[in-house]
Amino acid sequence: MKKTLGLLFFMLLTTVMFAQQVTVTGRVTSRANGDPIPGVSVVQQGTTIGTITDIDGSYTLSTEMGATLVFSFIGMDTRELVVNSPSMSIEMEETFTDLDEVIVVGYGVQKRSVVTAAISSVSAEDLEISKPSRIEDVLKGKVSGVQITQSSGQPGADSKVRIRGIGTINNSEPLYIV
Repeated sequence: MKKTLGLLFFMLLTTVMFAQQVTVTGRVTSRANGDPIPGVSVVQQGTTIGTITDIDGSYTLSTEMGATLVFSFIGMDTRELVVNSPSMSIEMEETFTDLDEVIVVGYGVQKRSVVTAAISSVSAEDLEISKPSRIEDVLKGKVSGVQITQSSGQPGADSKVRIRGIGTINNSEPLYIV
């Protein structure tokens, strides 16, 4: 009799535990235009249980009822939703951040704090104030370590740009990124 009651209690307990698990499905779209967003990370908060949306913005995740799902994607606001039904679709909004910390270099994209090379920039306000006819005119006196000289006195003659003096490698011109 004790074994039968113990077995019955165990079966009821496991049934209740499995009843809390639910497979959540849904679709993640952009609030701006309604397009699906592929590659959104969907993770149960406080765990490593998660998935990524497919090309149609759809996802499937086995989790517990009442758990919080965190939806995150680069360029979008992170959203958190509590699981209250097996079908949960969500719209994500674009987030606008200051891109001063990201620098595009010849070998990839890096954060400003990680870049080891010397980088100089001229702001758009400086361009509006000086209204230059040539790019070299913008750099004169505004970028440290740059020497700009006229090759001749003729109108329209090329300027020579030297970075860090005459030690410029192969006497070459710098790369301008606009």
